[in-house]
Amino acid sequence: METFKLYHTALYAKHHYKREHNQNIWADMQVILTLDGYSGEYMDIIDIVRVVLNQCQLLPLRVFKDLTTFADGISMSGCWRYGYYTRGNAPYRMDDDTLPIYDYNEAILRYCLSGLLGAEVRDLCGEGNSLPQPDYKKGLPKPKKK
Repeated sequence: METFKLYHTALYAKHHYKREHNQNIWADMQVILTLDGYSGEYMDIIDIVRVVLNQCQLLPLRVFKDLTTFADGISMSGCWRYGYYTRGNAPYRMDDDTLPIYDYNEAILRYCLSGLLGAEVRDLCGEGNSLPQPDYKKGLPKPKKK
């Protein structure tokens, strides 16, 4: 049985790495997926989305098993609930003009990252296991303390 293997992606989702280093989530994911054992440096946006989706669907979490929740979570009108704010779809945001235009692939990626953020470690790694330590030498920088 295949098991979830994107442990550094989970660490990234849980803010153990600096998010959007150089303002580019796709470049971040290339680095993170390399740490997870893929050839991230050669991956394009579609490759990244496919790998993340394929791995996330292995998890026993409702956000990855319920198609209605998934469809709503990546929709233009609902993606803000999962941390993806876009022009015209960001309730409570006053700086709408500076927000990005909705992108389907980015909506999927950010939905998956949001699902991983809320996931329990036991669901990601199995009972009694833990996530690895972040690799700040090969990976992304450590996030700043808030």
